[in-house]
Amino acid sequence: PPAFVIRGGCASERGSPFDDVEYIADGDTTSGVPHYHDSSSSFHIYWDPACDGGGLFPAAWLVKNGSHAPACSYIAAFVSDNSYSPPLGTETWRVNCDGYNWTDMDLTLTHPSPSQPPPPQPPPSTPPSPPPPLSPPPPSLPPLDTVPSIWFTGGCSSNGTSAVDNVEYVAGGEESVPLAESECAKRSPSHPTACSSSGSQRLYRES
Repeated sequence: PPAFVIRGGCASERGSPFDDVEYIADGDTTSGVPHYHDSSSSFHIYWDPACDGGGLFPAAWLVKNGSHAPACSYIAAFVSDNSYSPPLGTETWRVNCDGYNWTDMDLTLTHPSPSQPPPPQPPPSTPPSPPPPLSPPPPSLPPLDTVPSIWFTGGCSSNGTSAVDNVEYVAGGEESVPLAESECAKRSPSHPTACSSSGSQRLYRES
């Protein structure tokens, strides 16, 4: 049988058998009905068809202090023919608070709340992404003294002053005019080292 929690009644006067106390089943009585006790086994709840054995006491659920108390020495009673389970919800019990006087009191029996699962753990923190790799510096043009000269032959001669009639041109510096790779190759197809596509181009002058 499932456990239940009992609340209400004269908790302080009789050792708190009704003060938010959980009772669990620990077997059956000689009558074959469930027997309950609290965690300390100080208080017991069970159904008794006739605690005096003679029929003067009606069948009832009884709350007793100690398992060896006399059969009809109980703290609270709820008259009921239902031997399967004590009355759940709020019902009026006959309660003896001070050991002398009996009074009607509302006791509430409920199933214990299921234990709550632990809260989920936060996901592990994501390490920061590494910085992007630095772009390599643009390649530099070869030194001037390593760049071969260029000869122009042919073309239109004009009294020996043609710029393309067997004239040598040598590297004479750089010009910071970025060129696309295709444009750079187009300008110097025979000397690819003479032009840089990364930001500058080689200048030549007549020797």
